[in-house]
Amino acid sequence: MKKIKLVNLSLFQNDSPSFTVGNYEFFIRVANRQRGLNIYTPNMASRDNRIHKQNAYVQFNHSQNNSIIFSGGKVGTISHPTHKRKFLEDILLLGSLLTKNNWSMYSRRYTAGYPLIPANHLRTISTGYIELQQDLSALIVKLKDPTWQGQFDNGFHLIMFLNHSNINSTEQRFLSMVVVWELLYAKLFGRESMSLQEIMKRILKHFWGNQVNSSIFLTGNVGGFSKNIFHVLRNQLAHSGRLPIDRPYAEQWMTQIQWQVPFGSGIKGMMEYLIFFDELTQVIVMKTMDFHPETRSIFNTFNFTENLNRFLSTGRI
Repeated sequence: MKKIKLVNLSLFQNDSPSFTVGNYEFFIRVANRQRGLNIYTPNMASRDNRIHKQNAYVQFNHSQNNSIIFSGGKVGTISHPTHKRKFLEDILLLGSLLTKNNWSMYSRRYTAGYPLIPANHLRTISTGYIELQQDLSALIVKLKDPTWQGQFDNGFHLIMFLNHSNINSTEQRFLSMVVVWELLYAKLFGRESMSLQEIMKRILKHFWGNQVNSSIFLTGNVGGFSKNIFHVLRNQLAHSGRLPIDRPYAEQWMTQIQWQVPFGSGIKGMMEYLIFFDELTQVIVMKTMDFHPETRSIFNTFNFTENLNRFLSTGRI
């Protein structure tokens, strides 16, 4: 029986602290609960968001298959790679996408590419170990589909998306997520496009059909002004690097969006738009695996579906 230490796998402590995916059995080290009132302070939250915790391990007694997502990749040093990456790493990557935690091997903590912090900037999808086991099993079935592998290059967009979700700068993460859309356009439709308007319109219509108001994503401007906030915002940040939006082709309401607005004001600030774009990209990436996060109540904690419906019909959230 082989045992490998893992980091950042804790979910909810009221579930069974173990689950099985494929031939791998994962065990979670659930912290002992102390009696009395525990106050979770900002300092504790700051520490937990910066320190990897070896809080799990996986056991198996089979010969591992090679990785699909990291097909052809090897571990070790550049000058002396030791062995091929294994399927366990695929499960860890998929688990990271489902739980907003960066699942990793404890033994790799000093290697290049190791996650900087334990949590990424995704929304939680799976709410417990039972659901997580079911979700991972469904994703693995899609991952092993030869047709899917051929269309999506064994899931390279999953690596790209997870890497981008670990960018801590909000503006840089937004610009990098646009690249994910460009890649997915090429994989879904078999060609490239230089137009973000075309890319967004085709991808959204691919998944939401007639719900999409195509006039928001016209290649040209409508009455001299662009109605696609994310097209304008991409150009603003890439060509100017600052806010508020001052593009001459931006609609007036876009130029008036504040960076942050008072909580409970009912007004959407720029941060809300950037967060929504992160969520929308996460949903689209998971939909390429026939998986639908927007159907989960926890994913809609911050009104994703409501914002999506408004955006698809009006261009605003």
